[in-house]
Amino acid sequence: MRWSYTEDEIPTIPPRSDHPRRFAASNSAMLLDGNGQVLGVADKIKMMIFSEGLPGGRWIFRNLGINLYRLLPVLGDFEPGKAPTVLELPRENRQNARLGIMICYEDLFPNFGRDLHQSNPNILINLTNEAWFGATSEPEHHLALATMRAIEQRVSLLRSTNTGISAFVTPTGKVSLQTNIDEQIAVHQEVPLLSSSRTLFMILGNWPSYLAIAFWLIIMILKKTRTKRNSNELEQA
Repeated sequence: MRWSYTEDEIPTIPPRSDHPRRFAASNSAMLLDGNGQVLGVADKIKMMIFSEGLPGGRWIFRNLGINLYRLLPVLGDFEPGKAPTVLELPRENRQNARLGIMICYEDLFPNFGRDLHQSNPNILINLTNEAWFGATSEPEHHLALATMRAIEQRVSLLRSTNTGISAFVTPTGKVSLQTNIDEQIAVHQEVPLLSSSRTLFMILGNWPSYLAIAFWLIIMILKKTRTKRNSNELEQA
């Protein structure tokens, strides 16, 4: 979590008179080197409703003077980032590792992955907290959907969760290693650093699925029209 940073990367909380919480905050991932120096920051873009943002909450505060965040302090209100971010991790005598950052549910959005692909990451990193859901099937569903981002870009995906399933996913979508939901463990595995590929999905996006839906609708309309025509012919006969 990041408030703002001075030139020396010292966290501060700047006041915001037009903000219902009187300050602005971001849900962010920070990349640190071995000495604890901040190498880069990636701000989350896709905010979760209520937990990270309240639709219309700021408008109501600024125009009607009603502070819903004071009435309901559990509501979140984070500033979204401007664009998907790739952080570069220096490696001695080797090419820098380009880390494509996806925070929590951002790994569920195919279009977010396509936007992130424009910066050419060679590995995807997902940081997730799934404590909201407890011991349910949600972490398994989340992991299953997240593997699609690795397949779409043909790069490895690393998921690190403080509550949930941490995992290594290969560029072909195979989960090569994963943890259990209720265990505290540190895992290690070597993964390849590949150039993000121009796969068919990266080129076409969701258009094939839209065309498939349109084709299905046309078939259903034609079928219904033919059935109705045959029914009218039988009645006339």
